[in-house]
Amino acid sequence: FGRLCRAWYARNGATILDAIRTFDERRDELMAACRALDDQLEADALKKGGENYRVIVCAGGAAGAASGAIQVPVVCIGAAGHA
Repeated sequence: FGRLCRAWYARNGATILDAIRTFDERRDELMAACRALDDQLEADALKKGGENYRVIVCAGGAAGAASGAIQVPVVCIGAAGHA
């Protein structure tokens, strides 16, 4: 988005290896939570706006999830390169 930002997992000083280890330890729990959220969002969208709206919400959710992988703006690197 035009700014270099730290990954969300690094917000408390974690490294990529810490994030992978945490995911590996909690994989089943995290995947079940994701499935439950997906199911609820789809059901809500279908109820509110029908099948076409459900498809739009699901597509938008994928884009939103990708942008949610960074923490903005507190730890973004500014023009001077400082966090």
